[in-house]
Amino acid sequence: MLSKRCDKAAARRFFNRAIGTNGVPDRVVIDKIGANLAGLQNVNVILKFTGSGNTIKILQVKYLNKIIAS
Repeated sequence: MLSKRCDKAAARRFFNRAIGTNGVPDRVVIDKIGANLAGLQNVNVILKFTGSGNTIKILQVKYLNKIIAS
């Protein structure tokens, strides 16, 4: 079950913090939650317009949470 804080703004803040700490990744694998996709797309737009490098390739796996929990 998703928490109330799992929204586009929270996902964008998470990815911005992760990129600030670890650098821009080549690709990110996420589950099918729309907030994560929207947050990463927003980060890609920022990267594209600032000219900070390549955009992030987004890979989605429908049942990623179930695979990790097993």
